[in-house]
Amino acid sequence: MYNVDDKKRKILMGEYEYIIQRLDKLEQSGEIDELEKQCIIISMREVLRLIAKKYQKIVKEGEKVMGGELLEYPAKTSYREGREEGVRDMIAKMLRGGMEPNKIAEICDIPLSLVKDVKDGMSISKA
Repeated sequence: MYNVDDKKRKILMGEYEYIIQRLDKLEQSGEIDELEKQCIIISMREVLRLIAKKYQKIVKEGEKVMGGELLEYPAKTSYREGREEGVRDMIAKMLRGGMEPNKIAEICDIPLSLVKDVKDGMSISKA
């Protein structure tokens, strides 16, 4: 129906545009950050791809409304870098609290090598 009915497709794309505008306003007001906004948009795109997979015209128009193809963007990079730093900070706190490296790796579901790397870095920074 949306694939062949231009009027209905425009209404649908208008809904996506409205959502994107609302997300922009939420970001500008500080209620969400860029990462949260991009995660929502990516999720919307994935849902659109799944429900309209037989209708490429709709998928392409929807992706255009949602900002085109996003392979890498600043928020994604910042999140990865920030998350890595946050994980390292958490590991360091656990180590300072006396928790064993293997227990930290198990609880946090992270490689033991990462925990040992943080522990080694703590030893170096204390020297």
